[in-house]
Amino acid sequence: MTTCIKCGRPVADGELFCAQCGLNPGELEPDTERPERPVMPAGRMQKPQKAAPKPAPKKPESTPAKPRAGFRAGFAVMCVLCAALAGLLAWQFSTQARQRVALRVREAELDEREHTMDDLQLELEARTAELDEANAQLTEQQKKIDSLQNTVNAAESSMNQTQYDMTAQKAHMSELEQENAELQAAAEELAGSIRTLTEQNEALAQTNGTLQKKAEFMDSYVVFVEDDGTGYFHKYDCPRFAQRSFWAYSRKLAEKNHYTPCPDCFG
Repeated sequence: MTTCIKCGRPVADGELFCAQCGLNPGELEPDTERPERPVMPAGRMQKPQKAAPKPAPKKPESTPAKPRAGFRAGFAVMCVLCAALAGLLAWQFSTQARQRVALRVREAELDEREHTMDDLQLELEARTAELDEANAQLTEQQKKIDSLQNTVNAAESSMNQTQYDMTAQKAHMSELEQENAELQAAAEELAGSIRTLTEQNEALAQTNGTLQKKAEFMDSYVVFVEDDGTGYFHKYDCPRFAQRSFWAYSRKLAEKNHYTPCPDCFG
């Protein structure tokens, strides 16, 4: 036995509705046990209707979060720190640029002093050669004077030599003595020039030593880093150092910034 699809009462097999749900056309007895339900027309079956789906509740639209005052203050502090860092970097770059210019000027002065010292050395050698030549001439003249003096002595001792010959020989000897005096004066002048050049050479040598110490100091403590992506720092005379785009650091600062020594100039 099955039940009615409308009211749920038991019905005979093969039936869909019970007698209370309108299978009989006559009026039906009211059911006192159950509440009165609407009667379906005979011969028709009512299809159960599906309930319409409820619309899904709308999610509340999210409102954009307002920026917080703390974020603005932090952003302002970051801007100030970035500006200070940029100023510090600019000052450091200008200081390093001035140091590089000063180093180049000192190196140019050192080169100029070396060229001047070489010129003075060549001039000193030339004057020394002139002095040697003058001394040789002086020695030769002295030999001639000695020879003429011997001749004069021989002429004076000889009663047969005429007074004319003696006067001529004395005049010639005076000329030679005058030439000898001039040569001695020239030799003394050359000796004074040699002393002056020697003093200048010593002063230049002292200046050169000072500049050499400065250059050695720069080579020992100043290194150069090029923007070539190798991460090496170089000495000034390194063959890899192109001297185009570079920074000057102390060696400790370069190593602190994770740069490594060049294998060519520090190997």
